[in-house]
Amino acid sequence: MIEPRLAKPIRLNTVFSPASPLSGLAEDLWTAMREDGASPQRSWALMEKIIEFAAQSEQRLLAQSGRIEQLERLCMTDELTGVLNRRGFLSALGHTLASATRHHEHGLIAVIDMDSFKVINDTHGHDAGDAVLKEAARILRQEVRTTDHIGRLGGDEFAVIFVRGETSGTRKRAARMTAALNNARILHNGLRIPMKASIGFVTYSPGVSPEDVMIRADRAMYRNKRQRQASRAADAEIAARQSA
Repeated sequence: MIEPRLAKPIRLNTVFSPASPLSGLAEDLWTAMREDGASPQRSWALMEKIIEFAAQSEQRLLAQSGRIEQLERLCMTDELTGVLNRRGFLSALGHTLASATRHHEHGLIAVIDMDSFKVINDTHGHDAGDAVLKEAARILRQEVRTTDHIGRLGGDEFAVIFVRGETSGTRKRAARMTAALNNARILHNGLRIPMKASIGFVTYSPGVSPEDVMIRADRAMYRNKRQRQASRAADAEIAARQSA
């Protein structure tokens, strides 16, 4: 027969409410074990019910936890491209910068704007614009490590966190990413539509805030966009003179 002292922790430490089935079964078991002449069969039967209920409760909790994790992922993911959405990206950035402060790490942030996105949408339709965004996300996933973070900030703007990435290897990956985005084409209704991107890179260091690093990266991206526009204008002027 099970000794009553072995059942006492079950009764005293139960985490279930007094109205729950497990609490009632534990109380019955405790009472049965205190009674003189309580049968071992009855005690074991109650114990089996408690164990069975606990196992079922654990399974329900695990299933509920899985559903919560799935919902959290959906809340953090851009539906069209499958990368992080703005909320998810800023959350990843906050964690990355906190880790950088704790471990004295440095890395690289890129903000990317897909050039002529509005023109593509207006000329070829929103399906073509969506295809550009999907292809951009595919290229980014292809060119960065699984430990890095990719997000769509909204519209035609993406961002990448190169975690612990202030190295020559990261610079090479960033250069490949830039080249891939600016040399890609999408096939839409029999037309090969070129993709172009303006990209701003900034480094992060211990102690920097998410707001500061994003402002600097955004400014770097717009500087790159103006430089690209000026270069295209100069090329067009040279071409016009040569053809005159």
